[in-house]
Amino acid sequence: MSECGVLVHFEDGKAVKIEGDPNHPLNAGYMCPKGLSFLQLEYHPDRLKHPLKRVGARGSGEWKRITWEEALSEISSELLRIRDQYGLKP
Repeated sequence: MSECGVLVHFEDGKAVKIEGDPNHPLNAGYMCPKGLSFLQLEYHPDRLKHPLKRVGARGSGEWKRITWEEALSEISSELLRIRDQYGLKP
């Protein structure tokens, strides 16, 4: 999670520059490596844009694209299973 103030500059609807907001009380213009890497993460050609489900053995690199509904359903089912098996801790 990032909570620093940033200024993002756009050209033709695409972010082209990011810098720290000098008026933000938390970071006062400073940018951490996470914030500085935002543009690389956002526009990297290998960035995941859709949910994927592993279909081969673990480590095989075999995946298939699934819908957001399928992904959220599987995640919520697994979280509920874990809760039911291990319970909630205070």
